[in-house]
Amino acid sequence: MLLISDCSMRPPRSVISRITCVLVSALVYLVASAAHAAENEIILRAERATLSQEEGTGLYEGNAELIQGQRSLNADRIEITLKDGKPSRVEATGTPVRLVDGVDLTAHAEKLVYDIEGGRILLFRKARITHQGRVFEGAELIYELQNRRISARGDEQEGDGRIRLVIPAEDGATTP
Repeated sequence: MLLISDCSMRPPRSVISRITCVLVSALVYLVASAAHAAENEIILRAERATLSQEEGTGLYEGNAELIQGQRSLNADRIEITLKDGKPSRVEATGTPVRLVDGVDLTAHAEKLVYDIEGGRILLFRKARITHQGRVFEGAELIYELQNRRISARGDEQEGDGRIRLVIPAEDGATTP
């Protein structure tokens, strides 16, 4: 869009140069839109699937896998809920559910909820996130995608009721 505005600000030398400028701007916009769409598309694979357009759900079972850009999710079972024809919530269960988000983050838990509209991933039961070398463990972990913030909560049913955080020593650091 910026390129189209830039074209209209310059006085055209000819009608042909004006058309060329608009066509090049449109082509750049289409390529950028296609790249953004490919990054946001969701690909699902599983041994079995049950889809219900009426209910707006998709259930994928047996070695289920979801891929979206650099994010991948593996689980025994993945259920997707649609809102207005678009995915709004993904719920995965497994022993464990595994998530990889780019090169900085890996996670696993027995249950994962991906709140697409809210931009967050919730992990439940034996939850663990490794983010940039740091390890977060607890009964419940919430990972906010936009700002990469992690919140954690412990549970008496899982160990001593506390969360665990491991911060790696820096290279060359000495111990007291």
